[in-house]
Amino acid sequence: MADERDRIDYVYYTTNKPLHVTAVKIVGPAETVRFGKKQEQDSQDEFLLPKGIWPTDHKALLVKFEF
Repeated sequence: MADERDRIDYVYYTTNKPLHVTAVKIVGPAETVRFGKKQEQDSQDEFLLPKGIWPTDHKALLVKFEF
């Protein structure tokens, strides 16, 4: 259990064409905050790291699709 802010992100899509996920990355810093303290990366996920200061405690998902 991370803390009360533990969240799950979903990506919804629909199409009549064949569609395949080719890549998924988490956008944001690899470190995380647990119980109000900075923690090192605690997952096997692939990250797209920011080039500067990340201005929020939220991260995003980048999902690439192939038609």
